[in-house]
Amino acid sequence: MKWLHAQALSIGSGGHRPPLQLEFIGPEAPLVSKPGWTDGTVWLDAGGKKAATTPGTCGFRGVPENVWNLHIGGYQVCEKWLKDRKGRTLGAEDIAHYHKIVIALTETIRFMAEIDQVITTHGGWPGAFSR
Repeated sequence: MKWLHAQALSIGSGGHRPPLQLEFIGPEAPLVSKPGWTDGTVWLDAGGKKAATTPGTCGFRGVPENVWNLHIGGYQVCEKWLKDRKGRTLGAEDIAHYHKIVIALTETIRFMAEIDQVITTHGGWPGAFSR
């Protein structure tokens, strides 16, 4: 049952980029058991022996692979947040918060690419910072 839908959450400046489409699919009180990612969906109950690469029955549809795989401070952020809630049910507030995490990570990746481009344009590392 689809019960919470983040309608066309638009990220980016001035609406110049297409919106990030995020949607929760599953029951109202989903249980986090084995987080995993396949084909643009973060599953709360993914299958598979080690890597949790088999689709589950409930999760967050519309999460890009680069967002799922982003590591900050040694942690894979999207996976870590869910693993910290393993064995718990998620409420509407938790689901909305996870959507915000995905949006923030998407923007972080975009900013990182823009910064890398500016550094390259100005002579690369560390040349861009010497005068």
